Amino acid sequence: MLAKSFLYGCIGAGVLATALAIFIDKSAAIMIKGLVSTTSSDSLSRLQRTYLAAYLCAMMADWLQGPFVYALYASYGFTREENATLFVAGFGSSAVFGTFVGSLADKYGRRNF
Repeated sequence: MLAKSFLYGCIGAGVLATALAIFIDKSAAIMIKGLVSTTSSDSLSRLQRTYLAAYLCAMMADWLQGPFVYALYASYGFTREENATLFVAGFGSSAVFGTFVGSLADKYGRRNF
């Protein structure tokens, strides 16, 4: 099983990498400020807030399946530790690579990248 200090270190590194990516990309910071600002009443801001609310509901529903996935992998013969390692590796790689690859795709375009 992974040590708690390692897990907390990975979480901290992910938060730091995300903050660094937002700090480097000033347009992302401006976009985030505009998204959470309630004074703006244009249609794009309303669309973004509506999309964000629907997206968050879908993500929470996706997280509800978590306990059942453990039972599924247990039926395949995986132990709890192996299952946890699979999840940490998947979410960790998604956090690390998604942060930087997403920024590059935004900068250069998905077809050019």
